Amino acid sequence: MKIRIILILIITISLFSSCKKTDKEILNNTISTLNELEKVEYNVINQYLSKTIGMDRLDSALVYFDFSSTDTLIGAKYHFNSKFGEQVFNGEKEFSSDIENKQIIYRNNPDKRGVSSSIFVGNSIYVLRKLLPKFVKDSTILLKREKDTLLKNKETYHYKIAITGKYIDIGAVLTEAKDNKDLVINYHLFIEKNSYLPVQFGSYDDKGENINTASFNEFNFTASRADSIFSHNRFSDDYLKLSLKEYFESMRNKTAANVNKIAPDWELPELNGDTVKLSDLKGSLVLLEFYFPNCGGCLIAIPHINEIQEKYASKGLKIYGIEFTKPDEKGLEEYMEEKAIQISTLYKGKEVAKEYGVTAAPTFVLIDKKGKIVYSVVGLNKETLITAIEDNL
Repeated sequence: MKIRIILILIITISLFSSCKKTDKEILNNTISTLNELEKVEYNVINQYLSKTIGMDRLDSALVYFDFSSTDTLIGAKYHFNSKFGEQVFNGEKEFSSDIENKQIIYRNNPDKRGVSSSIFVGNSIYVLRKLLPKFVKDSTILLKREKDTLLKNKETYHYKIAITGKYIDIGAVLTEAKDNKDLVINYHLFIEKNSYLPVQFGSYDDKGENINTASFNEFNFTASRADSIFSHNRFSDDYLKLSLKEYFESMRNKTAANVNKIAPDWELPELNGDTVKLSDLKGSLVLLEFYFPNCGGCLIAIPHINEIQEKYASKGLKIYGIEFTKPDEKGLEEYMEEKAIQISTLYKGKEVAKEYGVTAAPTFVLIDKKGKIVYSVVGLNKETLITAIEDNL
């Protein structure tokens, strides 16, 4: 009798062990599930909370990806529909609609970074398809199985993904944090046990003071989009349709009135504790970037402005970022480290922005050695900005 009981226990334990999935099997099953998707629609809620910079925001949308696209930019078409409007990429052209202002902004020749800059691309199923296989293969990335969790009423596997010296950049690219090789960002991935589909993905700290996550639900694998959805011609004539170039030109016209005028003087605090006064910089060529944290165009501009700083600082160009939405410096140092921003940052710039007629970010203002504004443009046009810099050095 005892022998029979022992045999039953051994068989039971063996069966249980054989059913238990290893960490590698779970992640590989998720990778396979994502790679098999040709089209997917789902609802997403993006949470961005940062107590360090005083932001708490939720954005939701109905997201659609078509991974059968043959485009060479991101390998997918998309259609995002939120309460603010739509964002659409058809593999060749991109546009966004603004419901409140009855406006369409389109680009016929978009670049990869621009197409990928939507908040609904960040932390998305698209990003996981691209990066999860790299996480598994990269020995420098720590994948740790945490306690299984009930999340959104679903039983999930929970993985902590610790990435050192790198961060997930726009376009599902792992980018080195050049100035902070010790930077560690903890991403968290929750996988539904039954389907192996992601339930939530993103980063947050142990104290819950900084959260950047996307939660997925209501997956639909048979959804599709009519060809007309991918064209802005379907919108009524009361929508103003502007190319991105035309849009920025209209914004530039609002700031162009400052060109050839003496730049208003100002004095602002710097993150390192010093203060900077414009009149003290007379005799130097000065580039100002008016920005605010996590603005899409500002994020796209970061590597380009870093590059301009590296090339022209030794030739006398001084570059300052002016944050113009916050009342203090709270969280800006951490933000600069996380985004690898190399230029000096000034803060409390709200009144200076008003005086310079700044209404959008990023806005670039170039001030010559005599203190005159020679360039004032909304958005980054790298070629024209470099031309203006070289003409005034």
